[in-house]
Amino acid sequence: MLGAVVDGAGAFVATHRTFLEACANGRVGKAPVATPKMTLGSYAGGSIRLAHGTSGRPWRAAPPGEEIAAGEGIEDALTGALWLPDRRVIAVVALGNLARVALPAGAGILWLGQNDRPGSGAAQQLGRAIAELRRRGTRVRLLPAPCFVKDLNEFQQRLAVPA
Repeated sequence: MLGAVVDGAGAFVATHRTFLEACANGRVGKAPVATPKMTLGSYAGGSIRLAHGTSGRPWRAAPPGEEIAAGEGIEDALTGALWLPDRRVIAVVALGNLARVALPAGAGILWLGQNDRPGSGAAQQLGRAIAELRRRGTRVRLLPAPCFVKDLNEFQQRLAVPA
């Protein structure tokens, strides 16, 4: 799976790739290779834009106050796009990039959360990113994954494939 990472102006800055494997049970997951995910180029401040939302307007001309659904990886963000077809949806590539993504003026974030262990490095990193976004005046809301799955994509796959 390939994703084009673009900066705030829409210029291509990197390519994100994920090697996938289709399993016998019908699920698709990361392939069992040494490095299933890699970004070629610098993604700092960039995002993978996956859905335009109902406005259909360009990124820089997003409606004032628009809330953008954002997930860490492409899989979670694509799940968000399925569930929230009216929303603009992006993947931020890595949690450490969340507070760096160049958002349209006045946009808010609906974070498509993962179930990272409380106190873990990822949970702390998310807390810092949200605090930084809010410090700059960005509205941030959270849409957590159900507690019995790792993330929204795993939940969607469980819904879609008989056990």
